[in-house]
Amino acid sequence: MPSRRSVLGGIGAATLAAFGVGAASAQSDDDDPEELAAVRVAHASPDAPAVDVEVDGDEVLTDLSFRRVSDYLTLDPGAHDVRVTEAGGDSEAFYDETLELDPGAYTVVASGETDVEEQTVQVDVLEDAPAEVDDDTARVRAVHASPDIGPVDVTVDDAARTAFDGLAEFDVETVALDAGESDVEIRPDDGDGVARIERLLSLAAGESYTVFVLGYATPEEASTEGLGLVVVENRTTVPTPDDEDDDDDDEEGRGPPEWAGPSERAGPESRGARRRTDTPK
Repeated sequence: MPSRRSVLGGIGAATLAAFGVGAASAQSDDDDPEELAAVRVAHASPDAPAVDVEVDGDEVLTDLSFRRVSDYLTLDPGAHDVRVTEAGGDSEAFYDETLELDPGAYTVVASGETDVEEQTVQVDVLEDAPAEVDDDTARVRAVHASPDIGPVDVTVDDAARTAFDGLAEFDVETVALDAGESDVEIRPDDGDGVARIERLLSLAAGESYTVFVLGYATPEEASTEGLGLVVVENRTTVPTPDDEDDDDDDEEGRGPPEWAGPSERAGPESRGARRRTDTPK
């Protein structure tokens, strides 16, 4: 069985290397960039420990645990020193490198299992911005990160529409849905038609969201690792120095991601390290 240190080392290296091409080149001479980089991290591995992250010597993420999605961290494009450690520990860093970031907005998703004979941990870098969304619709991206539920159908309003058909583990797909309130259901793709999770979503016109399917459908014991959904709002524009204050206000209004398990209804609100852009169906 792999050690916790080797597991986190693999997660850290894959996650952070995905932002650029590896070790960073020299910092850009442009001291006042017109566009910035915005990065957040989603912990979608149900059996991996929580982590802390430092950037350029400052602790920017603490105790990021399963089901949590961090706020966006806004950085200048260019070289940044990044360290990843187990949460709350003073041990040696699992990852400590200097990396180059390009302008844009990204969600880094670590998913899969660590405590198995053959690790399935993988990291996807999802491109959030720039994104074009029609004024009368919302852009909804589904991320399948449940290790044991198998392929699922994501349906809307008591199966009136199938938004995602046969979504398998590690799949990431995007659709456009009508703005307003919608009941979203997660159904195993096995023909029995029974919804395992239901969630009422309030989708704002012109906005973008990510729906994570997380956890174990059949956990070994009752715990927070059970099956459920996490929904977060995505950036749709590349950050600039002029809108950083507005971004802070948006984050305060957005709040932490909400969780809905199989018996709950919540209110509004890939293999290897890859950059992914998804075109709505």
